Amino acid sequence: MPLFVLGLDGATWDLLDPLMAAGHLPHLQTVLQAGVRAPLRSTYPPVTALAWPSFYTGVNAGKHGVFSFVHRDHQGKQQVTGASHVQAPAIWELLAGTQLSVGVMGMPITYPASAPTGFALSGFLTPPGASGAFAPPSLAEELQAVVGEWIFHVPPPGHDADLATTQAFVARLMAETEQKRRAIAWLQDRFQPDVFMTVLMNLDTIQHVYWGVLHPQHPRYHLPESEPLRQALLPALRQIDALIGEVAARVLPQGTLLLVSDHGFGPMYRRLALNNALAQHGFLRLRRRRLLQNRLQRRASKLWRRLGAAEDDARRHVQANPALLDLIDWSQTGAFAGAAHELCIHLNRSDRYAHGIVAPQDVPALVDAITEMLLGLRDEQGQALIAEVLRPQELFSGPQVSQAPDLFVRPADVRDVVTDGLLRGRRLYRWETQHAGGWHRPDGILAAAGAGIRAQARLHPQPTLLDMVPTMLQLLGYIPPAALDGRVLAEMLTPPASPPQSLPETTPATGGTSGLTADEQAALEERLRGLDYLT
Repeated sequence: MPLFVLGLDGATWDLLDPLMAAGHLPHLQTVLQAGVRAPLRSTYPPVTALAWPSFYTGVNAGKHGVFSFVHRDHQGKQQVTGASHVQAPAIWELLAGTQLSVGVMGMPITYPASAPTGFALSGFLTPPGASGAFAPPSLAEELQAVVGEWIFHVPPPGHDADLATTQAFVARLMAETEQKRRAIAWLQDRFQPDVFMTVLMNLDTIQHVYWGVLHPQHPRYHLPESEPLRQALLPALRQIDALIGEVAARVLPQGTLLLVSDHGFGPMYRRLALNNALAQHGFLRLRRRRLLQNRLQRRASKLWRRLGAAEDDARRHVQANPALLDLIDWSQTGAFAGAAHELCIHLNRSDRYAHGIVAPQDVPALVDAITEMLLGLRDEQGQALIAEVLRPQELFSGPQVSQAPDLFVRPADVRDVVTDGLLRGRRLYRWETQHAGGWHRPDGILAAAGAGIRAQARLHPQPTLLDMVPTMLQLLGYIPPAALDGRVLAEMLTPPASPPQSLPETTPATGGTSGLTADEQAALEERLRGLDYLT
């Protein structure tokens, strides 16, 4: 098999290096000794939904059109993103006219699954029990006979998880990894693909809750209660390493192994409430009666749980909390914060939303006013909260830029994250240091070994996610199309045995419509809330 791509969602050298130094990841160390490694620059924002489509299409979001885990309809309501929203061909579509077969397993933002050649199993954000998750459709029954009912994602526990909860979580996570290990071996033997691409979400899920338990420089690492949690987590990390070793044994040295992550990780410090800032400066108006009702409902629900009632009982006796959209007076709101992972501000534009009040000609002045306000936000010590406010044209290029949020923010402290939720009073942020959770960083990982790789090569300038499709095509013997945004990482490649060929003209396959039911939509939104992507 010429090429195997193992994606480790959220992997960062900042954590992998200490784990290797402690002797927990020997198989990864062996791969690195035989190949090359580098930090891999993610997208901005560095989030799975934007990053993996950038990785597998080789173009920026201004061309592929995915900016978030959610997109907003004309009413301003959030809908979970699916493959139908990706407006650029994936590498498996570019290769559809060649003699190469491609297998894809667990890649995020690929539901419903599409397999021009080979096979495909969709990944993160596949609705539970969805029929469109396997291509060809017969693969679902075949694979289930080998590995059991397919596990698409193991949700993380809460940030206050105790040892017993953590152990149960690790058991579920390890069962999923074992299933993926067996599936990889079976799929390789069953289909013998020329290219195999798969993504594991485990590291991302673990780090969202347990970063401080695992990283030696975090204050919570040395607390007495952290040691048993860490010992409970380490088997799951060693299992990932063992999977790397098994894949390497199958692929190397005749084939090429790439290890990549969509973004890095690091600790959380504060969560910035952008809607609070917009409300305080008159850009967003709240319905005070709805807000009071919402707070009373939240308190009643908490009280009900303290009395020992189940959540379902609480929902019977306490009206479900209204969505944030219901708290906003759209007739007097010019802007609102995006979802927690989006790091953005949306304008309530009349050319985009049914309730929009901002006319197109008023957009530039409002953008300037909000930018000035955000850059002026300060904490109690007088330090800036926002370092930079960016227009989408500064981050992206292409025909889909018009679909992007109107403003993106870069917090002054890299440890700060944002929320579209509301804090009581005039607070602009809340502290996150009481738990050990982590959040995304721009630098992920790249490691490569095997055929066509120049061992211990130095990669300069720093590689990015957009460089991966051009480099993979070069490894496979094809000239990358001019429409791609990245470069071939020629410094890490050995000279090809023969000149690369042009890709044949093909009509890219499309993912079709997402077609999510209301229940599937709700289940996926709950999954995103579990990872703090939605408030």
